[in-house]
Amino acid sequence: MAIDIKSVEKIIGYEFKNTKYLEEALTHPSMGTTGSPSYQRLEFLGDAVIGLAVSKHFFLAKSHLSPGQLTSLRSANVSNHKLARVAARLGLYHHVQGTNIRNSLKQADKFEKEVREEEEEWLVYGGAKGPKFLADIVESIAAAIYVDLDFNMQKLCPILEKSLLKPMLTLKDLGKHPQPIIELYELCQKQGKQIEIECESERDGYKNHCIASVYIDEKLFVSESSELKKNARFNAASAALSKLRPKWETPANDGDGDYETEGEDEEELHDHGLHDQKKKWTKTIYGLILLAILFAFIGNVVKD
Repeated sequence: MAIDIKSVEKIIGYEFKNTKYLEEALTHPSMGTTGSPSYQRLEFLGDAVIGLAVSKHFFLAKSHLSPGQLTSLRSANVSNHKLARVAARLGLYHHVQGTNIRNSLKQADKFEKEVREEEEEWLVYGGAKGPKFLADIVESIAAAIYVDLDFNMQKLCPILEKSLLKPMLTLKDLGKHPQPIIELYELCQKQGKQIEIECESERDGYKNHCIASVYIDEKLFVSESSELKKNARFNAASAALSKLRPKWETPANDGDGDYETEGEDEEELHDHGLHDQKKKWTKTIYGLILLAILFAFIGNVVKD
């Protein structure tokens, strides 16, 4: 399938000098068997490019914001959650070429429909979960533009802000969501974990019953329910935080973030403390013995 270059250029608001970059950005990895380069290398570059573009935007436009607020804004605007919605709303996935990607395109069609039916026009977190390749092609197209501009970041930023990064989610957008949800996403981001909150509605007699499930690295972690979707998501995020904080926010955390393992109890911590004390005493005793031997040796030398 040939890529309609002109249509894509119109969507993203940029005309390429070398259209091969755009073709590569829209070539699925399944085309690797044909010898065609896929978007994976550009995706790698695009991830960093979009992060820098978003950081620059808020750093210059919002000089009064704290580092924590800037981090929250960048996290929301570069997430796969946001970028997948951009790809769906712009219809970019219709222009991806690949072999055996029919199922992926069907999933993208379903996702686009769900996104357009969401209660809020742009959800910061939660809602329908899009196929990862949607976010990948946004990153790859951003990188393709960057390369075509001879790596000129100053020219790239306004182009991205008018298309692939639009709309820029603000603190007001973040404020619409319960604080535990934002905190959970930030905590997972620090640990390098992928986080998703999915909601399903069930009919319980005459009432709707919403179940919110937290997925970490695509594995179900915890679920909570409520009559209202907003409350279900709030409860699920709070439950996840209560389990993750003891494991991930301890000073001894080495960054591995093994959330499947329960935290050590007081007895285990006490045992570790005794073990450390024993090691210290052992070192001290050995030091005193060596010092005594040294003094004895010096005494014998003086006598001779």
